[in-house]
Amino acid sequence: MQFSPRPRALMVPVAAALALALSSCSGVQPADQVSPGGSLSVSTSQTPTADAHDTAPIIADEPYGEVEDPGHGVTWHFQGTNPGNYGGTVVNVAVTNNNDAPLSPESLGQPVLRYNTGGRMEEVDLLETDVPEGAMPLQIPLDRPLGVGATTNLQYTFDVTRSNLGNAEFTFGNVTWKGSLIV
Repeated sequence: MQFSPRPRALMVPVAAALALALSSCSGVQPADQVSPGGSLSVSTSQTPTADAHDTAPIIADEPYGEVEDPGHGVTWHFQGTNPGNYGGTVVNVAVTNNNDAPLSPESLGQPVLRYNTGGRMEEVDLLETDVPEGAMPLQIPLDRPLGVGATTNLQYTFDVTRSNLGNAEFTFGNVTWKGSLIV
C-alpha cells in the first residue's frame, strides 16, 4: 500500500498558517513590551531564614544519639570519626532543621575539635590539602539553606590523627561531645 505525497505537502502550509495565527494572539500589548531604549528591572525576594542564638552550652550524654540544640533550632546526630583519605580525621555529623524557616549555612558557624595533649586541650585546625580532581572534598559543610524538617550529613576533616581523639571535645553550635571520639 502506498500513500500519496499530497497530505504531507498540505501539512506544511497548514502548520505555518496555524503558527502565524497563534503568534498573533499572544496577548502581549505594545505597552507591556520593553522598548529598545527602555530599561527593565528585575527583583528577587529573599527567603526568610531561621535565626540562631547562643544558649547555655549542652554536653552530650553519649557520643551517639540525638541532641537538641534550641539555640539553633536543630537536632544534631553525631555519627563518629574515621581516618581521612588524605590524612587527618573526618568527623561526621548530621543536622536536622526543626525551625519553621530554612536554616542558613552562616547560622551554624564552624565546628571546633580539641584534644588532650597531656594536660591541656589543644584546638585542631581543619585539614587543608590538595585532593585529586573528581575526588570527594575534605570539608562538606552546609552550603545552602537547609529546608524545614530536612536532615543533611556534614563532614569536616581535621588535621589530627584519629588515635589522638581518646580524650577529645567536638563542639558544633551549642552542643559539645566529650570523651573518646574514636567511635
